[in-house]
Amino acid sequence: MRGKLAILSILSVVVLFLLAVNVSAAMFTATVDPISPVIKPGEKATFKVTILNSGNSDLTLDVFSPQSGFGWNVDTFPLEDRRVVVKSGATKNIKVYAQPLKDTGSGIYKITLKIQSVETQETWEDTLKVFVATKEDQTYLPSLKVDLDLNDKLNPQETQSVKVLVENENALDFKNLLLKVNSDMPEFAVQQTFDLKPLAKKFIEFTVKPNPYQQPKEYFLFFVFERNGETVKVIEKKINIITMTPEFSQEVSEKTKFLKTERIVLVKNGGNVKNTQQIKVEAPLVKSIFTTTNAQITKSEGKRYYAWELSLGPGEEVSLKQVENLRIPFYLLFLICVLVLLYFTLRSPVVITKSAISGEKSGGVITSLKVTLAVKNVGSKPIKNIEVFDIVPGIGHVEKELESGTVKPADIKPGPRGTVVKWKIGELDAKEERLIHYRIRAKLNILGTMQLPKAKGKFETRPGKFRSSYSNIYSISP
Repeated sequence: MRGKLAILSILSVVVLFLLAVNVSAAMFTATVDPISPVIKPGEKATFKVTILNSGNSDLTLDVFSPQSGFGWNVDTFPLEDRRVVVKSGATKNIKVYAQPLKDTGSGIYKITLKIQSVETQETWEDTLKVFVATKEDQTYLPSLKVDLDLNDKLNPQETQSVKVLVENENALDFKNLLLKVNSDMPEFAVQQTFDLKPLAKKFIEFTVKPNPYQQPKEYFLFFVFERNGETVKVIEKKINIITMTPEFSQEVSEKTKFLKTERIVLVKNGGNVKNTQQIKVEAPLVKSIFTTTNAQITKSEGKRYYAWELSLGPGEEVSLKQVENLRIPFYLLFLICVLVLLYFTLRSPVVITKSAISGEKSGGVITSLKVTLAVKNVGSKPIKNIEVFDIVPGIGHVEKELESGTVKPADIKPGPRGTVVKWKIGELDAKEERLIHYRIRAKLNILGTMQLPKAKGKFETRPGKFRSSYSNIYSISP
């Protein structure tokens, strides 16, 4: 039994919860629009009331004014609209009038209007503004109520939204009412013309894009309302432009022409105050050798950078230049390659190397020498008809005894500078080397250093064409 009661209790709670949800969902709203809010004594002011049922169920609504019968007669037209049924999701338009019950002085009167749900007791409330004019009233002084929606602190780099709510508080029907905004900032110089019915409201909205480099300080905006050239109302608004100090922007452009790259880094201060920042561009070691710029080299986290210390005013920009020139190393490398090519192209294929050792010494003097001539074909083709000539200075003579295996002289004869010895080598294959040895006996004891002149080689390059090659000069001391 207790279990059944517990279940029934839970079900009751759930049902009540669902009913509460359903009730809270039964919502409605209403708006009031004046039809004839300006009257004279004895006349009725008329308004249109639009009711929207945004709930999930139909609603029965009572329309009334707590001020009805207390100096005013407020009712619907027709009278049966005092209680209306509005379907779920539907709208209902009704007319409400307000009439003074006795002579009332001229002025604006505010009458409370209420709409209450029979089902949920939910109540909506608004004000009917009635302007009562006497027969003597011909004109009225303009009266505007203005509300501004604008941030007090503005970021000059963002588009700003300005919202103005204007309410006409008397019976004047404004035609071509002019709104002008005056400020030290020309971007806020806005003008807009609009109409405003008696006791009506007007919502005006516009956007302004300030100067992104506007100096940060306090400014004043003046919202001036004019009618027929005369100022009706002035609203003053104080705003502050905030300080902006973003990172300097960098835009890189390059122009390359035959191994020479000119790199321009355009740096700009996008803030609205003067700012000092360090600009860094990576500087690889090898490239920096061939790069000219007015930057300092710094290191950070194991990397090398070009660094500039820049102070720029608001919106100011500067160009940083780097020139990477690879032409000089290219020319040097090209020259080396040309020289190497010329060397291997123009060098003699026959290389003669001369050397000597002293054979006998007596008391620190040279009495004889053994001379060696190494003749080598360094080319890639065989060479024929090679002749080698060497000159023995006049202080010595050539011994006729030869070592075994050496090439015998073809001719030995006196010359103007000494004895000329000639050898003939029929042919040398590519990379082949032939050694020639001979001895010199000194006629007189040689003291100090003795120089052996260059040996000469003569060989045939093509039929009837010969070329010469020379050895080194060799110096020998005791």
